[in-house]
Amino acid sequence: RQPGMPGGGPVRRGAKRAMAGSLLPEVLLAMLLMGLAVGAGLGLVLEGLRGLAEARQRDTAAALASDLAGMIRALPTVDWPAVAPGVPCAAPCAPEALAAAELAAWQARVAGALPEGAGEIRPASAGAVAVAVTWTPPHSDAAEVVLGVLP
Repeated sequence: RQPGMPGGGPVRRGAKRAMAGSLLPEVLLAMLLMGLAVGAGLGLVLEGLRGLAEARQRDTAAALASDLAGMIRALPTVDWPAVAPGVPCAAPCAPEALAAAELAAWQARVAGALPEGAGEIRPASAGAVAVAVTWTPPHSDAAEVVLGVLP
């Protein structure tokens, strides 16, 4: 009997040969499973980043809508849905001319801040207006933020 050997007997030569290649498939299988796990993890990270970018765009759109809402509240006598974007005016400006210049500048900011960004003012009920900001996020359908405003 040899000490430390299971069963106390010598290991046969044929058993060594049978065990010699059994480690390679196990290592390959472990590498395959690890690759799948890493790939799934990367997919989750990328999806999270995409969601973060879309949330940032939605936040930007809401802030832009809020900016124009402040201007609408500052000029309550203007019929905002009828205002066409205009050029800046020299002081003193009529409220409608100021509104047209502000609307044009705001639409330019929307177009610059969001992919395919556009903004408009829509009539709403009871003298209110709705400020709408639309854009197209990458790899997604069009998105929109609408803010109701009472002048």
